Amino acid sequence: MAEQNIALPRQARAAEAGAQISKFLQPIWDSFCEAAWLAGKIPDRTVPVEWHLRKFERVDPLKDAAAVVDDSPTKD
Repeated sequence: MAEQNIALPRQARAAEAGAQISKFLQPIWDSFCEAAWLAGKIPDRTVPVEWHLRKFERVDPLKDAAAVVDDSPTKD
């Protein structure tokens, strides 16, 4: 159960980043490449690009590890 709680924010961030790439970054890149092609700066209309997601950084790795070991709810 705790492993799912830790993985969920990571999965949500990955899904959000994927949406940003497909809805925002890729169309801008495509427009940029097309403008460069129309200006005669590049030979092909499309230029392949590989997008990389930022690595998930843990705020407190010790607490993350403890959450995996201890599946009990945390106290406030």
